[in-house]
Amino acid sequence: MKRLLPLIALVLLSACTGGSDKPVLRVYAAVDQEVAEQVLAEFTEQTGIVVEAVYDSEAAKTAGLAKRLELEKDQPNADVWWSGESLYTAMLDSKGLFEKRTKGENWVACSARIRVLVYDESRWPGDVPTPDSVDVLAAPALRGKCVIANPLFGTSATQFAALHARPEGARLLERIKANDVQIVASNSAVVRAVSSGDALLGISDTDDVLIAQAETPSLRFVIPDQAEGQRGTVMTPATAAVVRNCVHSAEARKLVNWLAGKAGEGAMARSMMRTLPIASEAEPPSELPAREKLRLMPVDYAKLAADWDKQLGFLKSTFQP
Repeated sequence: MKRLLPLIALVLLSACTGGSDKPVLRVYAAVDQEVAEQVLAEFTEQTGIVVEAVYDSEAAKTAGLAKRLELEKDQPNADVWWSGESLYTAMLDSKGLFEKRTKGENWVACSARIRVLVYDESRWPGDVPTPDSVDVLAAPALRGKCVIANPLFGTSATQFAALHARPEGARLLERIKANDVQIVASNSAVVRAVSSGDALLGISDTDDVLIAQAETPSLRFVIPDQAEGQRGTVMTPATAAVVRNCVHSAEARKLVNWLAGKAGEGAMARSMMRTLPIASEAEPPSELPAREKLRLMPVDYAKLAADWDKQLGFLKSTFQP
């Protein structure tokens, strides 16, 4: 028995300290928490790398975490930046917050969502054509009956800034506002307003509509501006980057590459977000068209980031009371 005691002590010591030497990768995740937790758990299962994620509220999740990362520039608490959109990522990159990559951008784009028009087929007026363009938000027949997410944040900000950058964009956005458009806190709130009948037409992301269809099967989405001569829709990729001067850079690179690889994009495509793989050969969700079949509006994220103060000034003056 005496000879067993040192062995028992060693086992107990191992149990108490087991795993303590493993790095815990910290991620600032501006992605829906329920989805992110499942995807990151899959990463941990496949790699053995433990991940701790920090989240923020839906309405301002990208802006809030971006500001936090910027304030921590000299002593970062995060190892990886992972966002559901690209504009704030480009802005953070312009401020030197990400580790330099050997090729291309300092961040990767993957797992895209598509900006779509959403309406309830059971409520849509029979004398109004089915919407096919963002321009419909300014149609007199829909005055006061359209809804958008706050255009100062998230994918709504990306789309509206990209529209404003086009020659006809400023006038279109002014017409949408003059059409008494409703403004709500988030893209999911847009879908709720349409499904409840508070609005007839909204603009949101594919994931919000697909999730809501489980409770409201009559919800429909239309990918706008797909005809010849139309501007195309905005595709909003998720983005990931290694934070400059982070503590666990080697593990951070593994996560960023995994998110943009077949395993990560496949996990996102299978998740409730049903995102479209764009960086790998992962299987796309059946609800979305193949990327090559989409007419996309070109978006220069670096230019949008450089011009953001100007874009933000226009959006505030146009859409805020």
